[in-house]
Amino acid sequence: MKILTTIVLSLGLLTIQINAKEEANKKAMSIIKEMLEANTLYLKSQSQDEFKMVVEGQDPRITLVSCSDSRVQNSAIDSSPENDLFVIRNIGNQLISNEGSVAYGIKHLKTPILLIMGHSRCGAIKAAMSDYSAENSAIRKEVSTLALSIQNSCERGDPQKWIKNIVNNVHKQVEYSLQEYHNDVDKGTLMIVGAVFDFANDMKHGYGQFNVVNINGEDVEEKFDALKVNVKDKDKDMIQTASNSK
Repeated sequence: MKILTTIVLSLGLLTIQINAKEEANKKAMSIIKEMLEANTLYLKSQSQDEFKMVVEGQDPRITLVSCSDSRVQNSAIDSSPENDLFVIRNIGNQLISNEGSVAYGIKHLKTPILLIMGHSRCGAIKAAMSDYSAENSAIRKEVSTLALSIQNSCERGDPQKWIKNIVNNVHKQVEYSLQEYHNDVDKGTLMIVGAVFDFANDMKHGYGQFNVVNINGEDVEEKFDALKVNVKDKDKDMIQTASNSK
């Protein structure tokens, strides 16, 4: 009787596992179908000439080191990222995680800008501010280098200072980049830019704002805040002028 009970329970567990796998496969196939449909729409919006222009090679202007977070997409900073952004993504927008890829963008593609772009509500930074010892070894390895970048911050471990550590990490990644590429910066062939894409309005400049905070090691957040105000004022003037001319 005990053996029979064990067999029945095992069969029941196997059935649950099979059903779960079938459901997962069904969901995955649905996602693939959506991607195929999206690609069909994309092809309708493009001409063959646009593809032929890039067949022989790429000529991007920016090497972008960004976080892997799905809430951060290239379209937020570039209306036509194809052949314009050489993109490297990892958790925490770190230089050390993809040094070879960054070097390729700067040394081989010779992009004039290296952009380190962090973002609000970054989970990697939050992990670095807390106990991440239970994570698997690969995640611990990447988060540990982030912890180094924020270890001197007095806000470490304080959830209310999350955004400050995000900005601080961008500054540190620019610092690391300058150590590696200072000759290119000195020659004037490269500018290293640090920025934060703030979809949560944590920096209080507006939802979805692209905030430049560092250029070649200099904290420029206040300068660019003033520039954004001027741009917004000009936009208001243009709207008002257009309204008056009607």
